[in-house]
Amino acid sequence: KAKSKNLKEGGDHEVAMAQNSLKAIAKAAMELSNKIGGVERDIPGWIQDHITNAENYIEQAAQGFHELKGDE
Repeated sequence: KAKSKNLKEGGDHEVAMAQNSLKAIAKAAMELSNKIGGVERDIPGWIQDHITNAENYIEQAAQGFHELKGDE
């Protein structure tokens, strides 16, 4: 039972860290969106690759989160 308590306490800290990271991601995404603008133009491949990877990772985390809720 002590292990469960430690995991729960650690989880609380991890939730705060995750929330801070998500806020930083959202802020950076908005800044990048503003920098890119709406006019069609070439974007360097490495930037497009980073955007695609970030989108995929966040979507996978959001879709997979429901699996963790059963472990609580």
